[in-house]
Amino acid sequence: MRERWEEEITMFEVKNQIHTKMCVKAVIFAIFSVFCFTVKNGTYRLAEEKIAQSGGWWPAQLSRIGAVFVNPSSVYFILFCLFICAFLFLMQRISFSHCKVSIVLSVCYALLLLLSDSYFRYNNWDCVFGNGFAFLTSLMRGAGIGILFFFVMQLVLNIRLQTEKGAFSFGRTFLVIGGLFVLCWLPYMIIMFPGAMNADTRDQVAQITGTEQFCFTARMIQQNTPDFLWNNNHPVLFTLILKCFVMLGGAFGSYSWGFEIYSILQSLAFAAAIAYLLTKLRSYGFSRRIIGGFVAFFALNPLFPLYGMTIMKDIPFTIALVFVSVWLYEILSGKRQAGVKECSLLGGVLLVMMLFRNNGFFMAVLAIPFLLFLLWKEKKKMCCLVGTFLISIFVCKIAISGLLFSALGIGSGSSGEMFSVPFQQTARYIKEYRNEITEEEEEIILSVLNTGGTLDEIADLYVPYRADQVKQKYNPKSTGTDLKRYASVWVKQFLKHPGVYLQAYLNLAYCWFGMEGPADNIYYMNVDVYIQKMLDGVKEPEVLLPARNAVNGYTKILDNCPITSWLLEFSVYTWIYLILLVVMVLRRKREAFLTAVMLYANYLICLAGPVGYMRYAIPMIVCLPLVTVLTFYSDSVKIEISQDEKQEGD
Repeated sequence: MRERWEEEITMFEVKNQIHTKMCVKAVIFAIFSVFCFTVKNGTYRLAEEKIAQSGGWWPAQLSRIGAVFVNPSSVYFILFCLFICAFLFLMQRISFSHCKVSIVLSVCYALLLLLSDSYFRYNNWDCVFGNGFAFLTSLMRGAGIGILFFFVMQLVLNIRLQTEKGAFSFGRTFLVIGGLFVLCWLPYMIIMFPGAMNADTRDQVAQITGTEQFCFTARMIQQNTPDFLWNNNHPVLFTLILKCFVMLGGAFGSYSWGFEIYSILQSLAFAAAIAYLLTKLRSYGFSRRIIGGFVAFFALNPLFPLYGMTIMKDIPFTIALVFVSVWLYEILSGKRQAGVKECSLLGGVLLVMMLFRNNGFFMAVLAIPFLLFLLWKEKKKMCCLVGTFLISIFVCKIAISGLLFSALGIGSGSSGEMFSVPFQQTARYIKEYRNEITEEEEEIILSVLNTGGTLDEIADLYVPYRADQVKQKYNPKSTGTDLKRYASVWVKQFLKHPGVYLQAYLNLAYCWFGMEGPADNIYYMNVDVYIQKMLDGVKEPEVLLPARNAVNGYTKILDNCPITSWLLEFSVYTWIYLILLVVMVLRRKREAFLTAVMLYANYLICLAGPVGYMRYAIPMIVCLPLVTVLTFYSDSVKIEISQDEKQEGD
């Protein structure tokens, strides 16, 4: 009896010890986590006068350390207590797996978030690497960010979705979801009359009307035919569609109604594409709650109806990408046979996707090596899919963009687009090291960039977070020799001051990873003022201006609210895709990765682009439900497809 009693005491002491260790860990984690909100990392340099006023070097350092922390508040104490409870709960209920991967990703997240904050405030990395004190304070704040992200990663790695069987009607589900979207988006279709249009739309309208004054792409390319402005810098297919609706508006006696009809049709097609995607997921057996969450996200988030009413290439491109992604997955998973009919349909939609946005071509090209490598053991499927991609690429680039456009006198896109990052780096180099540039280097730079101008003009055009201003100075008459000479100068200057090049790129791309940015939540509410000068009467009716302002205010409120702001921040979706990629690799989700490979390719293209906007992220956000459920569904349960859906697929 005594031995049993002593054994029970020993077990109690062990349990108590384990509980104590967990409490200590939770408190330590909570302290560092609160640093995310209470520590302001930065250089905090002190002038000699400040040190003298503080009464000496040591008192000055103490005041310097004190400046790092925000004023004490009960909010932070409550947050500290909540973190302790949360960590205790999580440490007892989740199985910690793949810790090394989680730590690496957490460190990357903390570093990029800190760098992004520094670039947002000062256009440089001084808040992180400016001096030793900045590095120390960044370590303090970064530790808290990393700890929180680590626990998020552990939660994510424990997610496994299950499919379920049950009665399902594809047509009925599609109509219900689509009907909800139309009902929620209908006010935007009215309020946003006759649609929103930006500078890209203006350029395409200028091509349609032949107004060279407002066609900025005409100055960036060499036209094949004089006085004919049409070019493929903006997709010719989309310009042609716009021309049809401009002509329709002209026939009605109101160009505004022509644009409004297009905008409504685009919104309906956008809603139908998303409804089709979510209905497909429901047909695979995923629960109503999961699909219902996605439905609420798309129905209530104002960005989607606003972009649906925005006359730009991005939405037609997104619609085509949705169908490409779904059909590609179904062929990969065996839901659709890799036959002539199925591959022809996939290839046709893939071709349309490439014709609606130039990114589509590069996305398809980058997908081919992964299809070859990961489908090597399934030769028939590999040959069918790779062949489909190659044929679509050939038709797009050679037959249409090459032969057909040349025959019609349509100019190609500006080759300066692919030099956005190097041009931006050169501009920053000029701005910071103008005196080190030789006359020969100046001549070579100006032969490619800003012909007839000066280096000072390039420096003045430099905007840290966007390369459009510098990029538009590209000389379309540059020869291959000019570009080779420029490349040699670019390399030479990089070797002299690599930090400038790195900072220029980080300043350009940080908004894809940070929570703040000067152009992080761009959406469109108005008609470009120059369009009215080309097409009389195309403007927002004054009677609808209060309603537009109300929509704009509602969106701003969501963007400023700590909880809902994440839904309108496109960098959040970048990190979601990175986390999904890690999970795919760890769980060997081949089909999920191949379905999403073009989306990841588009991210790479965007990271090499001239600026980061929400509209560039819209295609990836819309396809996120498909990638998410394919990544997290349990391997032990095979995704089923209903008989109704089989008939629909056939």
